[in-house]
Amino acid sequence: MGSTCSIDLSHARKSRTLTNPAISKTPPGSQKISSNKSFLNTDFKPKEPSKRDSIQRSHSQKMQKSNSIEIKIKKFNRILFNVSARSSTEFPSSDKKLPKIPENIHWKSWKTLLSNEHTYLKAFYSSYMLEVLPWSSEYEIRKDLARTFPVEKFFQNENVFGSALCEGQEKLFNVLKALTLHFPNIGYCQGMNFLVGFLLLMNGGNEIETFSFFVKLSLDSKFFLIYLYEEKFPLLYFLIYVFKAVASKKIPEIISFLKQMDFPDEAWLTKWYLSFFLNGFPLNQVEKFWDYILKNGVFSLISLTISIIHNLKEFYLHKEKIDFMNLINNLSQNNFINVKKCLKDAEKTKLTKKMIGKMAEEYIRLNPKLKRNFCLIYFRSFTKNKRK
Repeated sequence: MGSTCSIDLSHARKSRTLTNPAISKTPPGSQKISSNKSFLNTDFKPKEPSKRDSIQRSHSQKMQKSNSIEIKIKKFNRILFNVSARSSTEFPSSDKKLPKIPENIHWKSWKTLLSNEHTYLKAFYSSYMLEVLPWSSEYEIRKDLARTFPVEKFFQNENVFGSALCEGQEKLFNVLKALTLHFPNIGYCQGMNFLVGFLLLMNGGNEIETFSFFVKLSLDSKFFLIYLYEEKFPLLYFLIYVFKAVASKKIPEIISFLKQMDFPDEAWLTKWYLSFFLNGFPLNQVEKFWDYILKNGVFSLISLTISIIHNLKEFYLHKEKIDFMNLINNLSQNNFINVKKCLKDAEKTKLTKKMIGKMAEEYIRLNPKLKRNFCLIYFRSFTKNKRK
């Protein structure tokens, strides 16, 4: 109503001013008509807008603006909450304003890629929850709970001085405990906490799904994840061996520069591979890396590594050793890399089974003790693929 009234009043004032162009400002009784338009009422004087009219007009304009803003907000909320209704209650996001919708989409596709249906593992998981861990294993796990994604609210413990765990840390402990008991020859190893914590974040804290997914990654011949954590880390060092062999041909300038710097592999390659890039990169980038890794297998870690350091060369190449160290340590806090470009470039460095099988034979020949190692199963699988 207020807005309609103000429009009518302003129109009325405007029309009066236009139809009375020659109104005298002299007092009544002594008017001088400056034209022959004697039909005009010279006694009429236009009413100047009062203070009250100005206030009403200002108020109506504000109401119009606020109404338009409210309409836009309602439309935005309707779109936002209709889209995110399926995931906002399931995924514990660290951002209260905008729920992270893509996470559940990633998780569903990952489960499809791995055919993550192991009903028998539920019984194993329930039985593991009733068992007691050796104190040494439990100590190592509990020590890493606070170090696992401390920025994520799902893992933030408000009870700083107490021993009680938050919900996310309890779930993380339970899954790590189950994996330690499920793989007694391996036990718990640092790096598992990042993988399990990430999976819990992705699936909304589902312990059994996380446990089943990790077991599937560990036993699937495309990944053999558990061998990354085996004693003396045979798969880890084989991945580093393959990386250096392939990278020396693909990016020789960068590899020679890294050799000159004598930068230890443990400071970056070991950290990246043991955590599947979780220990070193922002989670929103790692999600996309995992899409690529789960589709192509564990050796896609090498393709991604070559692509990443090639895309980052402007920040460290022909500079001091400290520049490379600072870059590696700050990758998780800054978006230095273009993820789409890295993934596109990684496609150019795909390794064939024949190449991997050949390098596996060479590596075993250089390390004959690996014939007695559990990782021999992994190496043999590539040798068989070569013969095929």
